[in-house]
Amino acid sequence: TTNMHIKPWDGTPLNENTIYNLNDMYGLPIARIKENRDAEKRAKASRKVCRDNGMGQPAKLIRARVIHDSGFTPEYRNENGDWVEVPIEQLDNDYGIMDGHGRYAGYLNDLHAAALDEKYEPFKFIFWFQTMGVEEFKKQFPSLNFDAVKTKTSELAKYSSAMYKNIQTALYTRLLDEKYIDKAAQIWIFGKELSRDD
Repeated sequence: TTNMHIKPWDGTPLNENTIYNLNDMYGLPIARIKENRDAEKRAKASRKVCRDNGMGQPAKLIRARVIHDSGFTPEYRNENGDWVEVPIEQLDNDYGIMDGHGRYAGYLNDLHAAALDEKYEPFKFIFWFQTMGVEEFKKQFPSLNFDAVKTKTSELAKYSSAMYKNIQTALYTRLLDEKYIDKAAQIWIFGKELSRDD
């Protein structure tokens, strides 16, 4: 690519526990997990969030070999834009996304925009690499999807109170601390039940 914000990967293997920016490593061989939740459906929203706010948490990469040996299918997007399985002979050299599929899908869309405009700056896709074995992966990977708990509206209001010092959210948080029922506190202070957008 000729984009001024993207640098080619120099071929150096990844080190553990180092935070990388994928914009500085164009061409790093990264696979996704075919059996993961449909990241393409989340790509547009993930891209917008990362462009607006940055990546608050790095994605996590492991060796593609571990994904394969755990019974999953590592696949990458070829030059035609099709997803194809990583060849057996590449498994030990390629990497795979373990956590961050939606953000990676969004990044690929952002990267496409950068290929069309040399001045367009893709969002910083930050990630780290970890060495792990098959058994550890089999425990951690399902947990990423099944054990994640969505942030509650009351918790989001506490964030808002801390950041913006809004009198309404401060009073609402105080009622929660005094053990008021969440919905009752919302109606008392805001006159309605809050949505995540509120």
